[in-house]
Amino acid sequence: MPRRRVPTWLRPRWLIRLGESCLIGGQALAALAKGQVGINDLMVELMEAGPGSFLIVIITGLAAGTVFNIQAASELVKQGAGATVGGILALGLAREIAPILTATLVTGKVATAYAAQLGTMKV
Repeated sequence: MPRRRVPTWLRPRWLIRLGESCLIGGQALAALAKGQVGINDLMVELMEAGPGSFLIVIITGLAAGTVFNIQAASELVKQGAGATVGGILALGLAREIAPILTATLVTGKVATAYAAQLGTMKV
C-alpha cells in the first residue's frame, strides 16, 4: 500500500523546524549521556553561540536599524505617509530585518569561532 503524502498546509514550517531543533538537542543530550561530550565542553560551546553573540548582534542591529529608519522614513514622508512611519518601521524591523540580521550575525560569529578552533587544532 503506497504511503500518502501529507499536504503542505498540514505541515507548518515552524513545526518542522521545531522538530528538527528537538532532534539536534536530543543528539547533544545523547552524546552527553554516552560520555562522548563533556558537560563543561558543551556549556562552553553553548555560551559562545548564544549569550556570547549578544553584544555584536545589539551593536550591528542598532546601526542597521538606524540606517533603515532614516531611509524608510524619508521616503514615507515624501509619499505623504508620515503618520504611519512609526508603525510601519516597527513592523518591518521586528518581522523582517531583526530575525535575518540576528541569524546572519550569530551564524557568522559561531562559524568563524569554530573555524579558528579547527585551525588551531590543525597547527
